Amino acid sequence: VLCKSISLPLGRACSTADSLKRPRNLRKFSDQSWQLVVHSLMTAYEVMLLNENGWEWWTDSRTLWNTPWQLSGEPCPAGMRRLYLAQLAVWFVTAFSHKFVEAKHNDYFVMYGHHAATLGLVSLSYFNGWQAIGLLTLFVHDSSDIIADVLKMVNYLGLDGSSGTFLAEIFFVTNLFTWVWMRMYYFILKVIRPTLPVDYFSTGWGDYPYTQPILSPQNACRLLLIVLSLMHVYWYSLFLKILFRLLKGSHGHDAGREYEGSSDSMPEEDSPAKSKKSR
Repeated sequence: VLCKSISLPLGRACSTADSLKRPRNLRKFSDQSWQLVVHSLMTAYEVMLLNENGWEWWTDSRTLWNTPWQLSGEPCPAGMRRLYLAQLAVWFVTAFSHKFVEAKHNDYFVMYGHHAATLGLVSLSYFNGWQAIGLLTLFVHDSSDIIADVLKMVNYLGLDGSSGTFLAEIFFVTNLFTWVWMRMYYFILKVIRPTLPVDYFSTGWGDYPYTQPILSPQNACRLLLIVLSLMHVYWYSLFLKILFRLLKGSHGHDAGREYEGSSDSMPEEDSPAKSKKSR
């Protein structure tokens, strides 16, 4: 509530006049603002936890499987427990907001599936002793979401080439690189690969030293990680469609309709529902 009370007047002050004519832009800007705050704070906390570990889990994936709470059954560190509690709370609120509060996008059902998969993965990884993998997963997602959040917000404000600022285009190109680097390279290299059994595909591809049956929490976690990876590819295909429209000469806000949905960007007075009422 506090975030939205600040973001609404900020959005009105920074938005172009043309963007303000579209009914949902300011609401979407406000919705996205609290996501930016959450992702920034979570990234900072995750970096702090990785610093406490000396970034060993990031640089040497073999250390993911010899933590004290895995070897001796003792509780994981309090900082890690606080992160998991905060993330579960955030994802429950996000799923509720996505369903009942926020304006719908073209990827509405995929995003809802992403929320469900993330909630399942966070829960399973905690009770399965995979908290270190959970931390890396959350870090990859939260850190890469910061650029995506800013991109959406400047797009809602209409700060693209048509306004002379080109901010939407700049952040869009930045997001193309950060998304591939974090979600399609590091996510596979630093998160999925270490969960595979030792040398599963080839030497170095797999660090998990234990055996388990096919129907196990470990394999459920692996399946959810693969599902998230496929969703990353789906969203990147949407970004590439937007890039194609930009290269064809569309302004950033217009090209963004590939993701947002053209009906959400139309002026309210031109919407089909309103036109029927006026007849």
